[in-house]
Amino acid sequence: MNSLRWHDKLYIGRNASGNKDTLMKQLYAGDIPAGFYLITLPVQQENQLQIFSARNIQPWLERTGPLTVVGIASDYEEAQQLVAEMTQDSLQLFQEPCPRKLFESDCSDDPTGR
Repeated sequence: MNSLRWHDKLYIGRNASGNKDTLMKQLYAGDIPAGFYLITLPVQQENQLQIFSARNIQPWLERTGPLTVVGIASDYEEAQQLVAEMTQDSLQLFQEPCPRKLFESDCSDDPTGR
């Protein structure tokens, strides 16, 4: 699934952290595991972030083109927690709840991080 770009500042949920490299390689190969969620930069500018089930991301990629992944979570609740953490980080850095600003550069197409 080479339509995914991986941000260098990837947020990883506590329960997903041990599976990060495996999950990234599976997604890149098109072998999409159940249960994981990806947080991406938005397709539409008025949004801050988007949460996708890893199983359901392929139709979005076909419609929208490449997506930039900024977070990996083991379930939807963990994805929501990561978005809250990103929002808190943006409040500290920029004095506004704009998590998208955390990810304005530093992307990689290589799922292995090289």
